Amino acid sequence: MQLSKILGAASLVVGLSGCAALLEPEQHYTDVDLTIPTRDNQAIHQRDRTVLKDQSVLTYVEGILKRLEATHGKPCECQVVVDTSPGYEAYTVSANTIVLSSGAISQAESEDEVAALIGHELYHVYENDVLDSMLQDGAIAALRMGAVAAGEDVTVVFGDSLKEAATGLIYRHFEAQDEIDADAFAVDLLARAGYSQNGMNMMIRRLGEYASEARASAPAAAACLRMDDEGEIFINFTQCTSTLTGADSSRYLAKEARTEAAMALAMELPDDQRRRSTQGQVPEFYTIEYLDQVADMDFTSKEALARDLPRIERLDLPPELADDASLHSKFTAAYLMLGDHERATQALALSAQSTYRTPTVFRHLLQVADYNRDGELVAQLLHDMDREIGQMPSMLPVEYYLTRRYDLTVQEGIRLARCAMTLAQDLGLSELCDVYGDKADNYTALRW
Repeated sequence: MQLSKILGAASLVVGLSGCAALLEPEQHYTDVDLTIPTRDNQAIHQRDRTVLKDQSVLTYVEGILKRLEATHGKPCECQVVVDTSPGYEAYTVSANTIVLSSGAISQAESEDEVAALIGHELYHVYENDVLDSMLQDGAIAALRMGAVAAGEDVTVVFGDSLKEAATGLIYRHFEAQDEIDADAFAVDLLARAGYSQNGMNMMIRRLGEYASEARASAPAAAACLRMDDEGEIFINFTQCTSTLTGADSSRYLAKEARTEAAMALAMELPDDQRRRSTQGQVPEFYTIEYLDQVADMDFTSKEALARDLPRIERLDLPPELADDASLHSKFTAAYLMLGDHERATQALALSAQSTYRTPTVFRHLLQVADYNRDGELVAQLLHDMDREIGQMPSMLPVEYYLTRRYDLTVQEGIRLARCAMTLAQDLGLSELCDVYGDKADNYTALRW
């Protein structure tokens, strides 16, 4: 799949940087009643996800949150948002923001199950032990976006490390005991709020299955950094991502252990609370149904994708997803795989015009700018990326290369300082800065 065939489209290079989100303490979404701290918004987008701008979905999950808050008797001063990921996930990016995946809403069999997900995360909010939206510490402060190999031909390939980063950042949040304690809190809270324990059991089962699948699909461990006989440094960013975020050593709690603990706690509840039947089904939301259909596209072969894509194209695009960057990125990838460069260009342009762009979008746009040797656009995109997504260590060597290659003196100085600051935390990343700096000095092209 070669993007280079569509990079000459002049329309892509005009006005790509006009949609950057302002760097303010909070982000105010205009299409829905939602205000989210900027750092939290960045933390979601660093996972290559976007916030679902569907007011009916937000109202639904907020209603469950308010019911649980009222039962607990203490306001959490937080909110629940839904991201566009098809996986079954719930996580916190700060004490202000709990995130449910659209896949969790889709797969939940009852409102009790959605309440269990929110109740579990509420424990981490109330205990103030949530993962800060700066995402651990400086060494893993952002999404590890792509596999970068600094060899004879400098190649940048973005892919598997997105999954590794998301897996590590979501599942490494807390120690095993924290999760057991959060389950215990949710068991009690759901019982007092009038929800069924069936939801708790289903949540634990699904999370256990999803975590097991994530762990089972992880590639065999490889060296993060290696050097060949000629002294060339090669970096496996997928493995570095896995190592630094803890994706390969996360504490996946076995669903059997969690279920046993939750059932033991439920047995201590009064009979009416313990035996309460399921309270209600999750409403159907067309935006989430549409995302499910998109997630089901088969990318294993051109033939399979050619069968699936027309089915998606026949569906009505929800207006809430009209400018969703992650959605249009998926279409860009699909059209590229099928060799439809005109429609891939159109999809990429739509993702570029989104108010809230993702790492994948910026990767494509930087590729466009570099292909066209447009230093002004490179400078604008790097500036916009800092504001919209925040600093991303995995992109630092490439950023340093671009700023040095295009004589962006001020931005180069900032990247050089960041490279120097990584020395104590991440020697490999610091060494890569040197490698990429040499490549820029020697005018070695970046082969995307």
